[in-house]
Amino acid sequence: MKQISLYEALEKVKLINSKINLQSMNSNISSELKSEWLVKFANSDKLITQFTLNDVTAKIQSCYDSRIKLLDNLAILKCAIANANSKTIVCINGRNYTITEAITKKNMLTVMRRSYTSILNIVNRALYDIDTHNMKVLNPDNEADYLNKIVGNMQKNVGAEYETLKDLYRKNNEWALYDPLNLAKVIPEKLEELDAFEQEVNFKLNQANVQTLIEVPDDI
Repeated sequence: MKQISLYEALEKVKLINSKINLQSMNSNISSELKSEWLVKFANSDKLITQFTLNDVTAKIQSCYDSRIKLLDNLAILKCAIANANSKTIVCINGRNYTITEAITKKNMLTVMRRSYTSILNIVNRALYDIDTHNMKVLNPDNEADYLNKIVGNMQKNVGAEYETLKDLYRKNNEWALYDPLNLAKVIPEKLEELDAFEQEVNFKLNQANVQTLIEVPDDI
């Protein structure tokens, strides 16, 4: 067994995947298994190609070993990477994550930000409606018009009764935000936290990939 960094392991995974994809896309490369090697005459051991049985058997074995070895190495690397990612801790914006958790959150940033922003837009719309309503209702002219209809000309009603009615009018007509979850404060904080996480996550993951070592077989 030997030790390699997570970064090196990830690069090996990329290389193996590219080899597998190349073999899958190009059936004419010399190392690829060929269908004519698998066809013989029904009543004899003679193949339809010019190769002997021993030659073709060796070619089939070589192609099989090559492909299976790549797949085995890929599985070993991915398992080792996943194991390390589930245990290695990175600190991002003052909070500890496993690499797996950090990658998962990184991949969810867009949908998380979209969801939080949607909630915040609704809260802001409510605040806008409240401000618009209150500006209209508490406009001195509108307020005076309402009170005059009840107690007569404002100039003649400046006593305690008039002030009491004014307070009652405001209490009955003024709007305020109902926010039992404190979303107007919580959601902006959530968005700020996402921004801070996004600024650090790539650097911290790259740093962890370079510093974290895993064990793999010597022949990988």
